Amino acid sequence: MPWPARCARPNNDLTGLRTLHLQAHSQIAVLAPEHPLAVRDGGELTHLVTTHRAVALLPDSAVGQFPRSLPCIPVADAEPIVSVLAWLPDTESPALSAFLRHSRALAERLETIAVTSPVQ
Repeated sequence: MPWPARCARPNNDLTGLRTLHLQAHSQIAVLAPEHPLAVRDGGELTHLVTTHRAVALLPDSAVGQFPRSLPCIPVADAEPIVSVLAWLPDTESPALSAFLRHSRALAERLETIAVTSPVQ
């Protein structure tokens, strides 16, 4: 039996699949330490692309996974990344139903935490 896959909007084409929204994340840019925006609190995607100096654009949940020597700044004009579970519409089983029920409950809990405790 195929299980749901964790995917991201807008990065993945989810046409024809059933989906469960898990969590939305703002995007950050992981920069080279010498990047001119490394000393700012935020940037714009267009500037990062035109300077060809962004190391990576990632969800803000990745902030703690990099050495402190690599600046991570929020990108104000980047579309949020939405984590979703995706599965084939004709897939049904008690195990899948239970997995989706628990995933939905966790997503609702994470959404509550995100609203009441913003990431610093």
